[in-house]
Amino acid sequence: MVVCRTTLLTPSAQQLHIVGMSPRSLILFFLFCQSIASGPSILVPLYQYPNDGTFSDLVKSVQNLTSVQFFVVVNPASGPGSTLYPDSNYIKAISQLNTFDNVITIGYVRTNYGNQPIANVTADINTYAGWSNYSAANISMHGIFFDESPAVNVSASLSFIKNVTDRARLSIPSSTIVTNQGVIPETLDYFTYTDYLVIFEESYQHLSTVNLDTLATPFHSKSSIIIHTVPLNESLIDSLTSRFVSYNVGQLYLTERNITENPYLTLGQSWTYFTSAINRDLVASTSTVTSDSGSGITSSAASDTSRSTSSTTSATSLTNVTTSTGEGLSSRCSFFITVWTALLLLIV
Repeated sequence: MVVCRTTLLTPSAQQLHIVGMSPRSLILFFLFCQSIASGPSILVPLYQYPNDGTFSDLVKSVQNLTSVQFFVVVNPASGPGSTLYPDSNYIKAISQLNTFDNVITIGYVRTNYGNQPIANVTADINTYAGWSNYSAANISMHGIFFDESPAVNVSASLSFIKNVTDRARLSIPSSTIVTNQGVIPETLDYFTYTDYLVIFEESYQHLSTVNLDTLATPFHSKSSIIIHTVPLNESLIDSLTSRFVSYNVGQLYLTERNITENPYLTLGQSWTYFTSAINRDLVASTSTVTSDSGSGITSSAASDTSRSTSSTTSATSLTNVTTSTGEGLSSRCSFFITVWTALLLLIV
């Protein structure tokens, strides 16, 4: 785990302590200190077959919420399937999604925690990449979602992730890579190989097991959260969404559906609550940043956290997802960014 804190040495100097990060991750950390993300996108594990209007709710949300970015995971058969192209229903659905500027379609690939043969993973990547050759419609994939990704601090597992993500980027230019570890990995080096890393995929009842305060603030914008079995309560979903917006999480998905019924076969009844909440919080966050450029994301996060705190008295599972003390880290780290990055580049 990473612990990031500042200790006052003199009235004009601070010392930054970072524990548990390799030089490679430290470089990434300091580079992230200079960037501010606008808020979470919606990560949609779309594991449903596109017939009988199953995509209609998603399309409606995409059309109505133009300020929200949707990353849609396409999964015909726990992967692309055995044929060169998907069937006609998938072709129609994917081509429709690809018409929207705020949608990025990414293909599902299972890695079996690093035990899937590289040849199988490569074959799936190549199949998705080949969809761009379909001439009758635009069914191109724009990235890969690597499910069941390893999270252990083992060199073979890290090499596996580096290998498959490199292959994905070579096969699909300008691709977005998401790896699903489902937990905060044992080493933050995993973050260097992916655009987003799923640090939590579990039921709402287990939400207390993830504590974003143990993860250095700059990594929040590269983190994804997937929560199923969320109580179907609009106020709770609103406060839960606001909390993760205040943490500047990169991607988020909530559903009331449970593991018994497969939480990803439909969007669920909570979809409208969730998408409305995330759109409202993103608009509020943007407005705050625009009206107070001096405060930036710190003011926005404080505003969102204050609002969410007042509405979460019944959300007892959120007690360990406390307000981050590192939201002002960018300003506190400004003196060290250039010096540390230069030194670490010499070390590596």
